[in-house]
Amino acid sequence: MLKVKCSGLKTGLLQEELKRRWCFLYCRKIMYYRDVLLLLLVESVLTLIIVPLLLKRMLYIDDQRNKALSQD
Repeated sequence: MLKVKCSGLKTGLLQEELKRRWCFLYCRKIMYYRDVLLLLLVESVLTLIIVPLLLKRMLYIDDQRNKALSQD
């Protein structure tokens, strides 16, 4: 740990403050990674839903175009 000499603080209070700050920073880092993972999860789910719908639509348009060309 850090060895700091302060006239007004006891080492126990200083250690508690350092521990509290470390826990705060650690929790912030966990929350950041949780947010990133949640964003990636939402993005991947949307991709899994939207891409097949777009492909289906594109194939439907292509099929309609082929039918129209074959009727001529």
